[in-house]
Amino acid sequence: MPKTLPGRLSALVLAFFLMELIYFVVLTLQGDPLGAVLHFIQITPFIALVGIIFSIFAINKEDSITKTIPKITLSIGIIFVCLYFYLMFS
Repeated sequence: MPKTLPGRLSALVLAFFLMELIYFVVLTLQGDPLGAVLHFIQITPFIALVGIIFSIFAINKEDSITKTIPKITLSIGIIFVCLYFYLMFS
C-alpha cells in the first residue's frame, strides 16, 4: 500500500479505472456497445489525465517497494488515453 498522498490517490484512481472497465464490459455484454463506447469516450479523458498526473507524482515520492500501484495506474492511464484517441479518430 502506498504511503504518500499521491500514492494513495493513484490507488483510488486505479479503483476508478477498474470500475470503468467493469462498467464498459457489462454494457457491452448487455447488448449496448454504442452506449459503452459513448460512456468510455465521455469519462476516460478526465480520469486518465488525473490518474497519469497522480501516478507521476507518486512514482517520484514513493519508495522502490511501493511504486507498483502508481506504475500500474500510469500504464493503465496511458492505455486508456490511447484507446480513447483510437475510438475518437478511427
